[in-house]
Amino acid sequence: MPTPHITQALYQAMLAHDWPGNVRELENMMRKFLVLRQPKMIIDELRSLGTGQDRPELNSHDAPGDSPSRASILQKVQQSKQREETEAILAALTTAHWNRKHAAKLLDLDYKAFLYKMKKLGIESKPTADRV
Repeated sequence: MPTPHITQALYQAMLAHDWPGNVRELENMMRKFLVLRQPKMIIDELRSLGTGQDRPELNSHDAPGDSPSRASILQKVQQSKQREETEAILAALTTAHWNRKHAAKLLDLDYKAFLYKMKKLGIESKPTADRV
């Protein structure tokens, strides 16, 4: 999959943002962009965050991420991550002829971590259509 292109509008929105979270905030935003591949969504999020001068201070009971748009973006990122992990694990299992230790090695994962991810994603055994 090719790397998504940063549009001029996204570039300008990123320059206008003051990045109060410094490198971590920028890194997280770029991860969202790489997963979602939708510059408009990232631009909208940057604009909703505003700059340091016009952003309201959070109350002690407010938490970043409580807004509906931020929650929906995070939900989409999580769904996309799960979908990509599932595809990667299934591809490794297929390549390894469903040998889980070999598949874990192909993905450069600890075997127990691989088994945990399989269970978490609901990948329990080889699909019945592939069985002989």
